[in-house]
Amino acid sequence: MSSASAFPGGAPWGTANPQSGQNCTACHFDYQAIPDSKSLTILGLPVAPVSGTTYELMVSFVDSVAIIAGFQMFASTGQFSTSQKHIETTGSSIRSTRPVTNKNGVVWAMLWTAPDLADKKLTFYLAVAGANDDGSPFGDRIHYRSFTVTPDKNRPNAGH
Repeated sequence: MSSASAFPGGAPWGTANPQSGQNCTACHFDYQAIPDSKSLTILGLPVAPVSGTTYELMVSFVDSVAIIAGFQMFASTGQFSTSQKHIETTGSSIRSTRPVTNKNGVVWAMLWTAPDLADKKLTFYLAVAGANDDGSPFGDRIHYRSFTVTPDKNRPNAGH
């Protein structure tokens, strides 16, 4: 049996939000999704982002069951960029385009630039597919977690 991949270039944009009608579990449906998964963290995420500042972020996934993993994240605002291979961005969204081997966890690196924030709260929606590498939608687990931060309104446009 040969393995197949429904979206070889990465999951469709917008699937990181578990509230979306077309989220990751539309394709990876064998298990219930894991909401607020403690297997997911965003390292470097500021508690109070400053408008115009670029932050180095690392998405971390730790799961002893998954053989491979891929991710997608979008922020309610801001701009992602990365020079890491097999990751692409479009504005406030970022995703892996190829799964990576999960050996004692996976980390993806990126930059996020905070826009003019005013008094808005920002939410980052993160989804990771922890898969068994058989090329099917069976046996994969989807981890979701969202992170909310509040801008530092006392320091507008104090970017680096």
